[in-house]
Amino acid sequence: MKILLISLNYSPEVVGVSRYSTDLAEWLSRENTVHVVTSQPYFPKWKIFYGFPNRYSSRSFANGFQIFRCPIYVPRKPLFFKRIVHLFSFAITSAPILFLHLFWSPHRIILVAPTLFCAPLVLFFKLLSARSCKTLLHIQDYEFDAAYNLGLFRNPRIHSLLTSAEAFLLKRFDAVSTISRSMSQHAIDKGIPEDKLLMFPNWVDTESIFPRSHHRIPCNPYVAELDIRADSVVLMYSGSMGLKQGLSIFVEIIPLLADLKQLCWIFAGDGAYKSQFLNATSNFDNIIHLSLQPDQRLNDLLALADIHMIPQKEGVESLVLPSKLITILASGRPVVSSSTPDSELALISSEAGLSCPPGHPQLFADALRTLITDKNLRYHKGRSARQIALTRYQRSLVLEQFKSDLYALK
Repeated sequence: MKILLISLNYSPEVVGVSRYSTDLAEWLSRENTVHVVTSQPYFPKWKIFYGFPNRYSSRSFANGFQIFRCPIYVPRKPLFFKRIVHLFSFAITSAPILFLHLFWSPHRIILVAPTLFCAPLVLFFKLLSARSCKTLLHIQDYEFDAAYNLGLFRNPRIHSLLTSAEAFLLKRFDAVSTISRSMSQHAIDKGIPEDKLLMFPNWVDTESIFPRSHHRIPCNPYVAELDIRADSVVLMYSGSMGLKQGLSIFVEIIPLLADLKQLCWIFAGDGAYKSQFLNATSNFDNIIHLSLQPDQRLNDLLALADIHMIPQKEGVESLVLPSKLITILASGRPVVSSSTPDSELALISSEAGLSCPPGHPQLFADALRTLITDKNLRYHKGRSARQIALTRYQRSLVLEQFKSDLYALK
């Protein structure tokens, strides 16, 4: 089968959507011929990677696997309307590569959102295609709703126009998949028929990410590199640093736990908000800031933490599910999150740690204190986290189910 995957983000980016799009393409290429249309890499620093000229390029691999890269506008400061231009630029530059594939005649086209501006082009491609190809839209992020709820733009008429156009496009794909139950319900609320919906959660390679010995054991190189004391309790945030991550809450949380002298806070990531966050936390002396770490060091990094932290701003709980959560679960460490009580993030965190409502620094600090002071609870929540990863989000289970669903499209 010939499969065309269109994803704004792809390797060598190592966080968010790119990790999953890359893994999906490589998995499908085991039995199929896969072509990928993507941009030049830029995320999460919002800067084109060194060694990747911002122009068209392509690369071929064994078994017909090909990656087509398109130039893209990357704003220095990704404010809402500049993000719109950014997304629209990919739709424009990817269009010629997409329509050249009319001669290739794919059997399936997978479009990964956020790249919804490409949706009209994909649907038009299907009309022109000599072969009746099937189209699937995979939603990693409801970009317009999330931006509106986060206050990136406030005009309700623009929001209504964008969401109406989104719903119109979604209904015309042969199938729509999302990464969580709450996101599937959001699609139903937009009028998508349930028989068109597929559940395709993010996944983790549980053989690459697994519980390691505690960070006090010298086998973890980060202990010496970061000079972590033997009696430290390490609290970690790792991943993208943007507005929807809600990192500003830590400026209030850290002083609330100042009486616990054994704490070591580690923030490992990059993004549009990082420089602002560095300035906001510059007066705290028990914080370590790191850039995003390479994949081959990810397991050591996650194992360094006693407790992982996932804040989330109010209003996005049904629109996104932080991809970092699944990897944290596999590491066998507990998590504290902030999300509305009935959200997917809150429900999973309650099994694998603790959760509190968003926007409440004191409640988040209280949840952290509970786990900090109860080593036995940390251990049991960590074991529960690992079990969730193994039974619900194991890479082979998720990808094989999606492959079957993709083949079965009618």
